[in-house]
Amino acid sequence: MKQTKHRTRPPTTHTEASLSTAVVEAGTNRPPRPAWISDALLTSTIELWSRAYGHPLGENDAIEILENVGRLAEALLDAKRRMRK
Repeated sequence: MKQTKHRTRPPTTHTEASLSTAVVEAGTNRPPRPAWISDALLTSTIELWSRAYGHPLGENDAIEILENVGRLAEALLDAKRRMRK
């Protein structure tokens, strides 16, 4: 299957580059997502946050939640690295 890469915005760090790179498989109806978001992680995120919100979430919602958590983690790691310098 043909794969293409898609970036939502330019990465600012090496780690963020790996977080923001999405792999899209041609011929699927699934939304693009970063390679680090596995099917299992996506499924558990949908289940957890659907219960928290009280209504079913879709894959796009779960991907957005996970991308935001990834950006938060990257920001916290960057701040920790800066504090050590």
